[in-house]
Amino acid sequence: MTIKCPQCGETDKRTVLRQPARHNFLLYVLGGFIGGLFWALSQDTKFQCGQCSHIFYAHTAISRVFWVLCMLIYGIVAVGICYGLWTTFVSSP
Repeated sequence: MTIKCPQCGETDKRTVLRQPARHNFLLYVLGGFIGGLFWALSQDTKFQCGQCSHIFYAHTAISRVFWVLCMLIYGIVAVGICYGLWTTFVSSP
């Protein structure tokens, strides 16, 4: 997966910049530690172009993999919650 500067189109020279950790504690509650960790790892990375010094965000191949895993975890959680609600209302007298 090639990361390209949106301003000049450079694909080779770039620097990865540090950014503050973005954690959403609601996602930690809903998906547990693994779901929250996958969500944090699926966020895009901050880069600075080596040619034009433009700062931009882009996803890497690893962040895409963690995004898929994150959606899988939260999909399973959503199905579990819906199933629990459905069985509660269907089995009530």
